[in-house]
Amino acid sequence: IEHGISEKNKDHLREIATRYSREICFIPMPDCNETFQLGLKNVKKKWIFDSYCRILLDQILPKDIEKALYLDADVLVVDDLQALWDLDMRGCYVVAAHDGLSQNYYDLWGLSENASYCNSGVLLFDLKRCREENVTERIRRFVSSQHGYVFFMEQTTMNVVFDGAICILPPRYNLQTVNLCLSYQEMLALRKPVYYYN
Repeated sequence: IEHGISEKNKDHLREIATRYSREICFIPMPDCNETFQLGLKNVKKKWIFDSYCRILLDQILPKDIEKALYLDADVLVVDDLQALWDLDMRGCYVVAAHDGLSQNYYDLWGLSENASYCNSGVLLFDLKRCREENVTERIRRFVSSQHGYVFFMEQTTMNVVFDGAICILPPRYNLQTVNLCLSYQEMLALRKPVYYYN
């Protein structure tokens, strides 16, 4: 799903894909806010709404695609992803890694006490279930409840809309800089997460 990638750079990406016997299909990125009538407003000037595409893949990708793996552009893949693709989703909408936040955030967004707040950088989606249960409408309702201002944007929206139906990934699939810079005790002291890895 591309937004202004030059033809030259598309050709570079196609060349890489060909080396691995793969094919890249470029889908023009829609204006999510306008196309899906979300009513989003900027929390910070530099934040844009393109990131919402990842939680609207059920609407953007062709209907015959029932499952999708989303990876942020800055993710370094250092191992085979087959085990991740084959994970039992246990009826969840999405599989994601913890990005622990404190009780204050849970209270702000009305997350349930059993909810896990997850990072949106690596996501495995059950698109079929998302379509069947019209998660786009649930996204609209949540954004509306926040009067269009959603802090942490699509990540927060995902966590609220999929509350109780997110499977937790092992941290190896979305290891973040903070996990390498801080000890476990420092991480707990800094973030004060409601739920986190043991």
